[in-house]
Amino acid sequence: TFWGLGCRVKYPVDLSGMPYGLVAAGVTLDPGQRIHMPFSLLTTPSTRDKNRLHPGWLLADSPYSLERNERKYGTRRTAASHADYTNYKIIRPATVDMCVAARDNLQNAATEQDGTRKVRGAGKNEVLSSDVEKGVTIYSEFVLRYALRSLLQELESAAKPTGVLRHRPAAEEGGAAGCAPPPGTDAVSAPVLPWDDPRERDPALAAAHARNVLRRERPGAVHRLSATPGAARDA
Repeated sequence: TFWGLGCRVKYPVDLSGMPYGLVAAGVTLDPGQRIHMPFSLLTTPSTRDKNRLHPGWLLADSPYSLERNERKYGTRRTAASHADYTNYKIIRPATVDMCVAARDNLQNAATEQDGTRKVRGAGKNEVLSSDVEKGVTIYSEFVLRYALRSLLQELESAAKPTGVLRHRPAAEEGGAAGCAPPPGTDAVSAPVLPWDDPRERDPALAAAHARNVLRRERPGAVHRLSATPGAARDA
């Protein structure tokens, strides 16, 4: 999370569910809140006494900064002994799972009498109805793009002389490869760090995770693809 100048944090505050977010200059965070909205922007209030949360703002309005940072981290990494703790991508299964849960919470948000939305995971901040709708679109497009990109990589690999692409039922791709847990969970738990996530070390688990995401976002898409002549090939 990037902090602007003059921010004030009144602990306890938990932003572990807001990775790669921005807290604008001059924002004061009240104590006793947890924010679960990755890639979001938190700004000072305009007319009310609550900060305004913009879900998924960086994905839509500043994607260049994410791409630049990911490349920067990769090129500036020189400590070989710390490779396990620094060699990971910003867009990875864990952050995608967070986006899925945040999108689902936005979709289930209730409308208040003042026109704001009561969103689980927004902490003590207000989320306007327009920001909710925009956030749902941003997260949905991001998650689908992640799954389709992984599927494209599988297809490109299968197109090689030794490539293999076979359909596997969703029941065979559970466990650590699954999607995010159901939204709305109030249990407090430490986030899964990249170097502790088996999907970061096993490409097969990462690919299985992407397929599960695609099944959730577009039910039947993987099955239709695998049933298409020429879509799968044996070595």
